Amino acid sequence: MTASLFETFAAQYERIMRREFEGPLMDMAPEDVRAYMDRAKEIFNGRILKNSHKTALEIGSYSVYKRLLDTFIPACHRRICDPGRLTYKEQQALQLMGGHAPRREDGLYVSYLRVLDFITGMTDQYASFVSTQFLGTSC
Repeated sequence: MTASLFETFAAQYERIMRREFEGPLMDMAPEDVRAYMDRAKEIFNGRILKNSHKTALEIGSYSVYKRLLDTFIPACHRRICDPGRLTYKEQQALQLMGGHAPRREDGLYVSYLRVLDFITGMTDQYASFVSTQFLGTSC
């Protein structure tokens, strides 16, 4: 199947590069490959996306990332906009960020990018662990 998809891409490469190709590349694939991918899509949409356990985890992840952002963003904002008034909690949050913490010369935009880089670099397990630590309910 991979070879077939590569051949489809290679056959359309010139049209793609000239911006003459429109629509999904999959429409140009052999019928058996399209049928296989359509069935895979049905399974994904019907079983995986609608799985209640997955949905519950996804909703829970919003809380994890909100808690992380609610801690690191205000700390970075204060570091850039009002560094003389950093609270102890904000100082601790910045210390936790290590090398990702904003530098004095960073602007607010770069500071926020540093937060996003720090958080997106976390594994799901570590993000969940840190978020739980922020609740004060984990030893």
